[in-house]
Amino acid sequence: MARVFVVANQKGGVGKTSIAVNLCASLAHYGRRALLVDLDPQGNATTGSGIDKGACDRTVYGVLLGEYPLTQAVRRCDGEYDVVPSNRELAGKPYVVNIWGSWCVACREEHETLMKIAQRGEIPLVGLNWKDELPLAQRWLQALGNPYLVSAFDPEGNVGIDWGAYGAPETFLVDARGIVVYKFVSPMTIEVWEREFLPRIEKSGQNGAKGE
Repeated sequence: MARVFVVANQKGGVGKTSIAVNLCASLAHYGRRALLVDLDPQGNATTGSGIDKGACDRTVYGVLLGEYPLTQAVRRCDGEYDVVPSNRELAGKPYVVNIWGSWCVACREEHETLMKIAQRGEIPLVGLNWKDELPLAQRWLQALGNPYLVSAFDPEGNVGIDWGAYGAPETFLVDARGIVVYKFVSPMTIEVWEREFLPRIEKSGQNGAKGE
């Protein structure tokens, strides 16, 4: 069974890129298959893997928007592992992060709403599976549907702590500058989405366009 490692921290200069690149290179050296998904708009893990990020016509951003499947963005690097590259396309775009767990009763309560929001396609919806067991989380999404363009796995809860999460569900709106501009701590409803999120999403998009 494949294992998923998330290397994440909101602070810069703490070694995220070095850890991710060296982990994949080490796994490849010992004959293991490895896929590095670069979610940093600076694309340092892409460059560190020997890939020219400026020459990448398909990146993780297109995957997140559902423009093409992840398999079509994969590139083989000289280190004999695969990379889903990133570049500046990922910057300047708002998105929503939803913290969830298969153990969470309130997450089950909001799941149908998240499915409806995802179908509307107003903004990328990213999941953070928090303090869960991967097989349980995968079965949850298979049974109830997957509203997320991508969902990271945070079994120890450290990434959630970096986000300032105290539990699940929690939903964050991140603006085009990469700043959390709104946090909602309760099961999501369509009423809350339209009253609290949509006006801020529209404003975030306008600010991003001005900054480009």
